[in-house]
Amino acid sequence: MHDFFAEVFSPVGDGERRHELIRLFREGGTDAASYVRSIFVPDDELFLVVFRARSAEDVAHLALAGGLEFDRIVPAAVES
Repeated sequence: MHDFFAEVFSPVGDGERRHELIRLFREGGTDAASYVRSIFVPDDELFLVVFRARSAEDVAHLALAGGLEFDRIVPAAVES
């Protein structure tokens, strides 16, 4: 499993949708892809999500199940 960073445009007033997506990502996680954490950057209207998955395609599949298509999904190195 690897970490992936996904990003999508999300207007400031779309907070309910972001919370619903997070819930869907948590509940819809599989052995192939699971939600780790997310960050919203209001000044840039950017919703950033970290997933642990086998591939970027698995992340995209999980997102599509929630009705979302990310603008970009890239490998990430998550450090605590």
